Amino acid sequence: MHALHLLVDDSLNTYRKVRPNTNIQSGIGLIELMVSAVISLLLISAVIGLHVSSTSAYTTQINHVHNQEQSRIAFSFISRDIRMAGYFGCLSSTSLLNSNLNVDNDGNLFDSKWSLEGIENASATPSWLPSNHSATALNVRLGTDAITIRYADSTETAFLQFDAEATGSINAVDKGNKFTVGNIVILSDCDKGDLFQVSNEPSSSNILEHAVGGISPGNLTSILGGVSAAEYEASPNGPSQVSKYYAVRYYIRNTDLSDSTSPPGLYRSYVSDQGKIYNSEVIAGIENLQFLYGEDTDGSGTPNTYVKASAVGNWRNIISVQIGILARSIEQYGFESEQRQAAGGDFGSYILLDETITIGNNSRYQRAEYSTTVFIRNKL
Repeated sequence: MHALHLLVDDSLNTYRKVRPNTNIQSGIGLIELMVSAVISLLLISAVIGLHVSSTSAYTTQINHVHNQEQSRIAFSFISRDIRMAGYFGCLSSTSLLNSNLNVDNDGNLFDSKWSLEGIENASATPSWLPSNHSATALNVRLGTDAITIRYADSTETAFLQFDAEATGSINAVDKGNKFTVGNIVILSDCDKGDLFQVSNEPSSSNILEHAVGGISPGNLTSILGGVSAAEYEASPNGPSQVSKYYAVRYYIRNTDLSDSTSPPGLYRSYVSDQGKIYNSEVIAGIENLQFLYGEDTDGSGTPNTYVKASAVGNWRNIISVQIGILARSIEQYGFESEQRQAAGGDFGSYILLDETITIGNNSRYQRAEYSTTVFIRNKL
């Protein structure tokens, strides 16, 4: 009996040992929680890093495209005009042009003596070369170049139907509708030329008058050729022709003249159809403009050297122009460390033609330099 009791107790003890305890609860521990948190943070950091990287790459690409497009537009404007510099029909030189305009004919846009002029590395009181006329009124951005280009518009031309006497009217054949009162025009043949302002409305009569007074700037004299009265012979399709006078200046200035830190842009000053001079922005985001002039010193028809405006020996021997543009993004982005270092330059410096442009630190704009060469089609 006693032995049987012991056997039963042993069986119960064995049963209790193998039976699961359903009263104990199980779950995640502190260590598992910390590991999960770390993994989550790593994943979130990776996602954020990817987003920042993508955004930065997108911004960089957008700014790059913007700089390219702004420069392309600037080159298009300037190159087109440089190619036409010095065109005045079959007239061989602007030194043969006579101005009848009532203006200070010394370096301003109406100065027909020079088809091409330049400003080199503008100071606070810049001057045009070779006329040495002051350019202070344009507010050219310090350290930048500027250029003046003059020519006759070949798309706005009429040939003479009858001979034009020194004091007589000019018959523009059937092309009088190309001109209107106030237009600054050039009458020229292969030997001479006259710059004057149209004083009447020729659209219906095809007759161009060049009287004194009545409009601005007006004509100082009504005699073609000035002191040496000149006559122009009619000839079908040439050589005597009358064309609209075109003159333009390209330069860099700040958009807000009262704030030297305001964004820069490419501007132009030009003669309007009414004989007035206007200034307007061509394109924003152009920070610097540089020019080098290709001078033909031996008459070979090719440039022997490219020099600054201040080093040109004879402006009438210029046959090509190199243009350098430094474009920058409209908005700031990133950090100072993202500033590009140009080859051969210091941090924040750019090589633009033969000029080193130093930007300095903390500007946070994306920049790029571009250049091109334009050949002039006409003898200056």
